[in-house]
Amino acid sequence: MLSDLFDLEVDLRLSLARQFIDGVTFMHEHGVAHLDLNPSNVVVDLKTQLLRIIDFSLSIRVYGGEDADMIGYFVGTLGWTAPEVGKPDRQPRRFSATRADVWACGKVVKDLWGRGMPSPLLDPLRDVAQMLLAENPRSTPRMRDVCLAASNTGTDASSSAPFANQPIRATAS
Repeated sequence: MLSDLFDLEVDLRLSLARQFIDGVTFMHEHGVAHLDLNPSNVVVDLKTQLLRIIDFSLSIRVYGGEDADMIGYFVGTLGWTAPEVGKPDRQPRRFSATRADVWACGKVVKDLWGRGMPSPLLDPLRDVAQMLLAENPRSTPRMRDVCLAASNTGTDASSSAPFANQPIRATAS
């Protein structure tokens, strides 16, 4: 699990971030909101360097696109849920499941950013995480737009665009 990995090389962190963003994008484009994105639900095969998103037990089908997916109950792992989700001991609020996923994606990307030695090559990763971690849910970008922005900035540390040389893979499993 990603939660068990430390001291990852820059290239691997960038590749895993791209794969994770691609996986969340794939889910959303196929009408699934995961609702429990966190490092414990991300498995990495270090031999192949492939990432898989797991544990769809809290996920829901999303019909009609973003903002047609409003739910009104606490769901997810404390510390990894978007601010609008609230807390389990508080009055439930209505929120967009896909926008909550986008925020959690940003939190996981930020976590990846910190799993090794600092490097200026990781600045685009930090920037993508900050974009996803918007406090106002209405400011949260769609995952498709994040995937396009990541493609334009690259994720290969040897490239000037850190997500550019990474293949797009459907990684939700």
